[in-house]
Amino acid sequence: MAIALVLAPSCVWADTAAVKAACTADKSPTIKAIQARGTLLWATGLSLPTATKDADGNFIGVEPDNAKELADILGVKAEVKDYTYDLLPPSVATGTEDIVGANLYITDTRRKAIDFSDPYNHEGSVFVVLASRTDLNSIDDMNRPDIHVITGTGTGLVDLAAKFLNKAQQSTADISSIPEVQFIMTKQADVTMVDTPRIPLMVKAAHGTALKLIGKHGVIASGIPTRDDMIDPYDIGFGVRKGDAGFLDCLNAWVKDLTETGRFQKRWDFWLAKLVH
Repeated sequence: MAIALVLAPSCVWADTAAVKAACTADKSPTIKAIQARGTLLWATGLSLPTATKDADGNFIGVEPDNAKELADILGVKAEVKDYTYDLLPPSVATGTEDIVGANLYITDTRRKAIDFSDPYNHEGSVFVVLASRTDLNSIDDMNRPDIHVITGTGTGLVDLAAKFLNKAQQSTADISSIPEVQFIMTKQADVTMVDTPRIPLMVKAAHGTALKLIGKHGVIASGIPTRDDMIDPYDIGFGVRKGDAGFLDCLNAWVKDLTETGRFQKRWDFWLAKLVH
């Protein structure tokens, strides 16, 4: 059953005539199916400020707003469904959903299963440990067999942790209901990772427990990572089923308009302030 969307009151709409011209049924079998159905099937992940649900069970956040906007361009309704991040690529690869919009990192592993639009966002991440861990101050300190690192199941951080901490023990957990910081607070893990926009949320979830951020060059003393501190910043795109060039052309025209008008950044800033800070 579809869950209602709540659109940000600060949302800015652009003149999408050019985008609509690129998004017609004759150019894409996916668009033809969406318009025949009357519904755009949008897969997302629960992560702030990407998407969450309000007290009434309605989806709110950056991606629900994106879903509503693209659905309007296509002349249909948006139906959003949440998945754990490991199930997002399969949801479109199998045709269960039309598109993944979940602040999804574009990785080589995911490209094997799905196609991606041009990037509409860019994001980095850092490692997080308890401030009391005086033995952990650099990537080298964490990259040893007695260290246990935990990351969110199916997220892009899984590959990053394996790449940079290849000697450490690796495990994953569903972080949609339990913040990853809880695993280091309860000593179930020594290290976790966080996307930089979610640092304030992680600090809040720590309930006063002091944390330490570790980036490419060691401890981030200011607590505010610069791009140079971030671990392999990633491009972020919309994911779709392979083989429909027309749908990708539609999405890329929309992404160009979404980013060049500053509309996406306003949307991101609005929900970041509302849901995270």
